[in-house]
Amino acid sequence: MSLSIPDIVALLRLKGHEKYDGEPVTQLQYALRTATFAEKAGADREQITACLLRDIGQLLHDFGSTPTKSAYTGFSALCRTHGTCRRQ
Repeated sequence: MSLSIPDIVALLRLKGHEKYDGEPVTQLQYALRTATFAEKAGADREQITACLLRDIGQLLHDFGSTPTKSAYTGFSALCRTHGTCRRQ
């Protein structure tokens, strides 16, 4: 499945208000916070975009609770950037 930018915006408008499990923020707030931290940490555009969209599958597929710890640590620079961001 591929999503266009309008598809992603529509999905965030429709479901971005849902709470991020274990956090006092919504899915959209969490995505924006993570991308902002990545930007401030000097990440490139691709990493910032990856941070912004890292949990998009949760909104697409209604998996239920959202993990508060990344299951992907060690997979990529995205995870290292995200881990740095979460500690700030």
